[in-house]
Amino acid sequence: MPSSNNSPKTEAQNQRHIITTIVDQTLHFIRDYPILRRWLDMSTDTLASLSVTAVFPELTGSEATIHQLADNPGAVCSFTQLQRLTTLGNRHFDLQIEPARDHPIAAYQVTLILRDQETIESDLYANDAGHGRSEMVKLAQHNRTLNLLNRASRILTETLDVTEVLERLLQVATQIIGAAAASVWLWENETSDWLICQAAFHPGSADRLVNQRVQRGQGIAGWVAKTGESAVVGNTNLDQRFTPKIDAQSGFTTDSLIAVPLQTRGKIIGVLEVVNKLEGMFENDDLTVVETLAASASIAIENASLVETMRQQMTDLQARNEELDAFDHTVAHNLQNPVALILGFGDILHLADDLQADQQQKALASIVANARKMSNIINDLLLLSSVRKSEMDTEPLDTAALVDAAMQRLEQKIKETRAEIIVPTSWPVALGHPGWIEEVWENYI
Repeated sequence: MPSSNNSPKTEAQNQRHIITTIVDQTLHFIRDYPILRRWLDMSTDTLASLSVTAVFPELTGSEATIHQLADNPGAVCSFTQLQRLTTLGNRHFDLQIEPARDHPIAAYQVTLILRDQETIESDLYANDAGHGRSEMVKLAQHNRTLNLLNRASRILTETLDVTEVLERLLQVATQIIGAAAASVWLWENETSDWLICQAAFHPGSADRLVNQRVQRGQGIAGWVAKTGESAVVGNTNLDQRFTPKIDAQSGFTTDSLIAVPLQTRGKIIGVLEVVNKLEGMFENDDLTVVETLAASASIAIENASLVETMRQQMTDLQARNEELDAFDHTVAHNLQNPVALILGFGDILHLADDLQADQQQKALASIVANARKMSNIINDLLLLSSVRKSEMDTEPLDTAALVDAAMQRLEQKIKETRAEIIVPTSWPVALGHPGWIEEVWENYI
């Protein structure tokens, strides 16, 4: 029982912050409730076209649980801390669903509880003020929109993941403007003339729209990317810049749109499109909001892209370090044999008094040959170290000659181990870098 000191305004609040409505078997609203529309910030047609789960995405996946209520008339499903982002701010609700008893059309009764006291008082004030206070209401809405944009800016810059930035941008843009769809188009690369749809919120067609390509100057998005100017199109059928190709490929119908450039430091990085306003036509105020969102989003996209680039560079650096470790091992392994031969023949020459002239010449020739081989190995390894920076030229290989050269370098080891090397009489044609392939054969043998 309410206390005796409740004011009329408090009693009105107690009555008006709870709404009971009805929905059909598909959870779509059946009746029009002006207060509910004001709370949810949507038109009559929009509310009639949406289900409870569409209005509150947090309920997605709970349909089966709700439909089980039909078998238990006394049961109730309760959901708390539901949120709805509107042009007047982020509103919070509790919701209860129970079977509708003895109703010819409704399947369920829905009780919606608004938890935002400020919104309740604003609704009361708007009703009490009457039409003479409409300008003050508009000013309040404008201030709330600015506050919502500030919050949206923080939301966009809270993450350093490009994909998440784009998803948040589309969600915020469609909810603030009250639009059916939105998409983000970014340049394929820094020097490309092609925009690619990187993210889209298009009911039923987002997957078909993502990765679609538009050339600079083509369509409204291409025109915005080329000129750097925003575009507000009230009727796409009357705008010569609009091309229906994307709609044909995605299956979505674009009736009206706002397109604004995404740019940082004077450089255009892409285009944000907001499509098909749910209620009324796009206005200059909508354009201002979208441009403000685009400015915040551009900074967030650039920051996230820089972080992503740094992460990739760190990954590449780690791969380079691993390659250097392997490169050091390769250098030591490939130079070990010719160095050993040079040292061996050098020791032999110290005994020159006991060697005949032809033996001395043979030792000197071996030293020179292995020194040249070391030089070739070093040059090949230097080429290997730079292969990531440029394309490598290949040529037809004389495999027989490469195998023979590898065997000559291993002649001493072959003799010591009494190894028998059997080679085919012919080799298939192959392409490659001769110096590297010779090293491969030497290591293989």
